Amino acid sequence: MDGVANLRINANGVELNVERSGTGSPLLFLNGTGSSIAASEPLLSRLRGLGQFVTLDHRGMGDSSSPAGPWSMGDYALDALAVMDELGIGEFALLGISFGGMVAQELAVRSPGRIRRLVLWSTSAGGTAGSSFALDTLAEMTPAEQATMALRLLDSRFDDEWLESHPRDRMLVEARRSDDGQSPQMIEAALKQLEARARHDVADRLHVLREVSVYVGAGRYDILAPPSNAEAIARLTNAARFELYEGGHLFFFQDPQAFRDLASFLA
Repeated sequence: MDGVANLRINANGVELNVERSGTGSPLLFLNGTGSSIAASEPLLSRLRGLGQFVTLDHRGMGDSSSPAGPWSMGDYALDALAVMDELGIGEFALLGISFGGMVAQELAVRSPGRIRRLVLWSTSAGGTAGSSFALDTLAEMTPAEQATMALRLLDSRFDDEWLESHPRDRMLVEARRSDDGQSPQMIEAALKQLEARARHDVADRLHVLREVSVYVGAGRYDILAPPSNAEAIARLTNAARFELYEGGHLFFFQDPQAFRDLASFLA
């Protein structure tokens, strides 16, 4: 398969919107909180070049259906596994970013034998390994405080002065803001993601991944998923590779080395 195919797959009791493209060794990509295939084109356009590529809209997001909640991290993991089963893909590489990295960890500890390579970027394991910033606390802040914190969560250096003198980072922030429009279904689904995220804890199960080739990446200026959390994941999985990049939560858009390292690791 060379072109991009958009599929509707009924899996794990959900009708999921799935994208598949390319040939070669399969890579499954799991997206972050509130994200969809449609909103992630700048990232997906880079990932499609890595070979056979599969991604999906998490339940409730994008064009996937939204079953009754609450949903657990296990539900998201089983959705993704069911998609790969329906596609007839047994073993695959797995890349998860932020919330998608949490789902990826849950999937991997449940089915480590399915994972050829595991890449965890900008994410946390929860529990004793450290949790990501509690996004639900933003609701307790004033609008001005929310705006300030939203910038700092992307990168601790970000403020008006920094963005004025760093046009590429300013473009990154503006692109994120342009994706903020969501349907009522997606807003509700994002809240359910936050609930699952708050209960996420795989720290005491990560040891089962010590036989899996794991690559953990973090942004030096990320306070949403701090580097210390990534270091804990790398330690508990005995990761083959740990990298600290010059950037924040979206370091892979800020530090060109990240995609070079990803391609090298998956080769």
